[in-house]
Amino acid sequence: MTMPLLLTVLIAGASPRLAGLVEIPSVLGPQKSAPAAVTLRTGPSPAAPAACVIRTAADLETREHGYEELSGVVYESKPGWYGLRCRGADGVAWLAASDAGTYRGLDELVKAGLAYLTNDWDRNLYQRPRATAPSHRVRVEAAAPDITVADTAVVDDELWLLVIVYGPGRCTPDEPGPVLDAGWTPAHSTTGAVTAWFYSRGC
Repeated sequence: MTMPLLLTVLIAGASPRLAGLVEIPSVLGPQKSAPAAVTLRTGPSPAAPAACVIRTAADLETREHGYEELSGVVYESKPGWYGLRCRGADGVAWLAASDAGTYRGLDELVKAGLAYLTNDWDRNLYQRPRATAPSHRVRVEAAAPDITVADTAVVDDELWLLVIVYGPGRCTPDEPGPVLDAGWTPAHSTTGAVTAWFYSRGC
């Protein structure tokens, strides 16, 4: 299995940043028998000590990538390895790519899904994907306004999203709703939280 090139997203002084989601078929996939145990390592090497053993979704941080379909949350990567977080353990624990299924980057997830801006978005949009670019405050009443992601860019190791912000109307006859604004936003807040996500279960 070829490991995709992932953006390293552990930033000093901030919480680990979600880079994407990875399927773990033997633990999180549809089970025809008892799920297999998968060992995660303290480092990206099969010789590294065990960090934790996962047997169910309760053993690690997960999110849905589809309707009632779970993936492990990826925070970092090295060739052949994904950095996840086990419940009750500190730091990143490493999953071998041989134990992994499909990986979906944050950019892919929000571009392909019914996306919205989260409460961690600071309600500013930039003219260009750079923190020094001119910006403006968006006037929108919704706590989590609907968006489409028109483009993405990585600038100085920071993922940026070019978003079109809509008013109410998604999943109605008026879909997708009136366009309210558009511009660039960083995909993560200053605390490391994602500023955009998607409805994994649709409307």
